[in-house]
Amino acid sequence: MFAAAGPASAEGFFDMFVGGATFAPVNATESSVVKKQSTGLRIGNGPDDQSMSHLQVGSSIAGGLRVGAMHKWERFSLGGAFVTDFYSAKAKYPYPATGSLSTAEQGGFVIQPGVDLIAGIPLRFVRLYGGAGLCTPLMSYTYTSFNFTNNTYSPNTPGLSGALGYNLFVGGRWLISNHFNLFMEDRFTNLITPLVIKNSVYSGTGNFTDSSFTFKTLNSNRIVAGVGFSW
Repeated sequence: MFAAAGPASAEGFFDMFVGGATFAPVNATESSVVKKQSTGLRIGNGPDDQSMSHLQVGSSIAGGLRVGAMHKWERFSLGGAFVTDFYSAKAKYPYPATGSLSTAEQGGFVIQPGVDLIAGIPLRFVRLYGGAGLCTPLMSYTYTSFNFTNNTYSPNTPGLSGALGYNLFVGGRWLISNHFNLFMEDRFTNLITPLVIKNSVYSGTGNFTDSSFTFKTLNSNRIVAGVGFSW
């Protein structure tokens, strides 16, 4: 089909981009088990599960890197790329943190590697394109951990959790030269599997609450601009 439009040419490329991320309200679940400080045994009939919907997520700076290759015909281009997005995602509770099992926000910094399939329309000085792909959002965060052997706790224990998601995107490039270009792009990500992070707290009352916070949804929209190099 493409042979009639002329022979194909291959082009490798590398992109760097930066912009802003906004989020749709997320649905989440918080699960908690209260344990006795001295033994680590569960207290009560837990776990205590609480569902939360329409939690707001604050906007953040976003960025990323992408490397791939495109096969170009006269009127069509098709290719793929490895891409890594960066942004922060913290869900805000609608109630004060005082007296709750949770802090005012839950979430952290997201590193999101993935692979994208890209289709485009090559014009004389502009490239219009769009595509889709799979990604693995990896969220780094801190939580409170407790050592029941010596009854000590650490309020800033690092954690890392991941999930499976997908990307959708559209954009356009302005060709400055044969090797350099500027582009703008709208990138959208949603979860396929839930993202579960630790959310434990120590109250100082002789008990420890071992909790987790589950992002059931995490829809991010990132408007970015960048510079690309092709060879």
